[in-house]
Amino acid sequence: MPSVSPSTPIPSKSPSPPPSSAPTTKMPSSSPTTRSPTLSFDATYSDKVRVNQIGYLRYATKIGVIVDDSTVSREFQVQDSTGSVHMTGTTSVYGEDGASEDHVHQADFTGLETLGAYRLVVDGIGSSLEFNIAPNLYPELPYESMNYFYFHRMGTMDIEAEHLIDGRYARAALHPEDDAVPSYNNWCVGCDDFDLQGSWADAGDFGIYTVNHAISAWTLLNLNEMFPTAFEDGSLNLPESGNGFPDVLDEVDYGSRFMRGMLPSNGGLASHKAHNHAWSAFTITVEDENKENSAGTRSAMGQSTPATYAVARVNAQLARMWSSKGGDPTYVATLWDAAEDAYARATSISEKTYDPSDSPGPGKYFYTIKEDDVRS
Repeated sequence: MPSVSPSTPIPSKSPSPPPSSAPTTKMPSSSPTTRSPTLSFDATYSDKVRVNQIGYLRYATKIGVIVDDSTVSREFQVQDSTGSVHMTGTTSVYGEDGASEDHVHQADFTGLETLGAYRLVVDGIGSSLEFNIAPNLYPELPYESMNYFYFHRMGTMDIEAEHLIDGRYARAALHPEDDAVPSYNNWCVGCDDFDLQGSWADAGDFGIYTVNHAISAWTLLNLNEMFPTAFEDGSLNLPESGNGFPDVLDEVDYGSRFMRGMLPSNGGLASHKAHNHAWSAFTITVEDENKENSAGTRSAMGQSTPATYAVARVNAQLARMWSSKGGDPTYVATLWDAAEDAYARATSISEKTYDPSDSPGPGKYFYTIKEDDVRS
């Protein structure tokens, strides 16, 4: 991980005032005003006064929610840790919240732009937990988001604590036997088993989806091509960090290895997806999940033209990027050969849209060529 958080410029002045026309959302019955009352409200904590505990951006909207059955507005203050009052105002009665079914008020303290730690205190109810008004609330979010991909790696690699944001989630390798995945119901007659080593587990299951993957890979690779300093070597603390190549390229390359393996050995169109024959249990051990391979209940599902184009796109972009970064020419040739092979199949074999009724289990995901082009 980076030793320091990415810098975030702090605006030198407030943004332009909002339009003069009234917004359509419910607003406070009276706008908060800054004043210096002689008496601070009792700041005893109350779970009825709720704020964003992560904090509020300096020039963003700042709303607190108060659970209160009253149909009359209440006065509120924004106090610091010493009890000094930095803003006062009155709540607006929102009414019943559809999600929580609570009757609530809203306190709008958007006008408070001074950086610091505060509490929202409502007269007769009490105080919220402390929150911050800050120029940047999520300095590590890009790196934490990218760590998602490392954690979701499947293959022969154990996920190690030293490379995780939270080492408690270290685990053994997921689906290390994905190097020999059979076709479902033997749809690929006479084909070799599919070598699908090197992938990312889907967000909702342990499946791998060719077209969906192409979207994620394209987004991350484009990020690096447009902004070469984004997630450069060493920034993501990957096992590959320190090899002289951008970490984002290393991560996408690992997660995309299975794409070449989706091309069947008989020269046909690519498998649209591969997954277990049924949804995995909501809570399951790595050991039990890995038994799907040996049980014969994990397969490469039927073929499709969109999946074949996806294999071509991902491998072509990886080949271009590795070549531009000075990568191994032999590996670049492997990627480019896969891209050309997939493209030739997609353009020469009759178009086929995946039929979700052809297979059991999760993630139906069928696309026409037009939908695939839009999504990818």
